[in-house]
Amino acid sequence: MRLRKLWMQLKKLWELIMLRVRTEIDVRNVSPNKLYSWLLDVDDERYRAWHPAHRGYQRVLENPEIVGSVVKFEEHIGGRRLGLAWEITQAKLGESLGFKAKFPYPVNLSLGFTPIEVGTRVQHDLRIGFGGLVGNGIDLFVGNMIFTRSLARAVSSHAIQEFRNLESILG
Repeated sequence: MRLRKLWMQLKKLWELIMLRVRTEIDVRNVSPNKLYSWLLDVDDERYRAWHPAHRGYQRVLENPEIVGSVVKFEEHIGGRRLGLAWEITQAKLGESLGFKAKFPYPVNLSLGFTPIEVGTRVQHDLRIGFGGLVGNGIDLFVGNMIFTRSLARAVSSHAIQEFRNLESILG
């Protein structure tokens, strides 16, 4: 029992060290299914029109099952160019989408869609890092030198802006 309790405490500590940016956004007058479908059907023109920080979008690999597809997008957030290819790792119609960056360092994005009275609540959850005993040192370095807290705030602010922009695009 003590080992289990110790293990749970270690896991909580790893969660604190691993970089995580969780943002909730209410998107008015847009259903979860409409958001989900739009995100899967977006093209370069619509991606650029979605937010002024968006610089480009490309489908690198399409899979009819959705999971396994790869998309690449570029944005400028917090004064930095962020451009990665992302593999779709999870797709549940109208409920969620999961992405894993095609990058040597672990970067995962999950989007959850919950119906609310006025539309949809989007849960935008960006997780960066290895976690675990060995990974924590690397994660601390990355958190202090590369993916800083100010960049994390800029990512959260960007997520709020871009999903609120969908109210006028899709509403």
